[in-house]
Amino acid sequence: MKYMFKKLLFSLLAVLMIYSSAAMVYRIFEPQLDTHEQKDLTYVEYATLSDYILSHGEASIHVVFFCSLQDANSLYVKDTVLSTVQSDTGLPVSQIIEVVDVSTAGSDIEARLQRDWGVGAIPSFVSVGVENGQCVVHDRLEWREEDPLKALRIEEWLEANGFRTRGTNY
Repeated sequence: MKYMFKKLLFSLLAVLMIYSSAAMVYRIFEPQLDTHEQKDLTYVEYATLSDYILSHGEASIHVVFFCSLQDANSLYVKDTVLSTVQSDTGLPVSQIIEVVDVSTAGSDIEARLQRDWGVGAIPSFVSVGVENGQCVVHDRLEWREEDPLKALRIEEWLEANGFRTRGTNY
């Protein structure tokens, strides 16, 4: 009986060691996400967004990406679609797009987004300029279930808003 207990204990220890080794090897050789420029995106708090835009003056155009980092659609656009836009167009997405994570902005965020920026869905993009000391929304691009945001649609929208998608006019 004592011999059987030692054998069982030794077997469990061996299985635990193999499992730990496999987990450690996986973590060492775990594939890294291809995020090239994604770590360099500019994040702006929703509460300070208007002041941030106004501080850059009337000559600037801002592309604001409203998203929720707790929403699968937002993460898909941020992590996958924007990378595709960058590789397809050569535009430095991290220098053009400012990300606003609305997941911590309060429960009435949808009403405030609609009132302040004319946006009715998350994720969405807004092209904003400054005229006469006021933030002015030039154009919007929103996620729709029947027509989700895809790289080509964002590329066309960026081009329509003055960002040449083949070159360096940004």
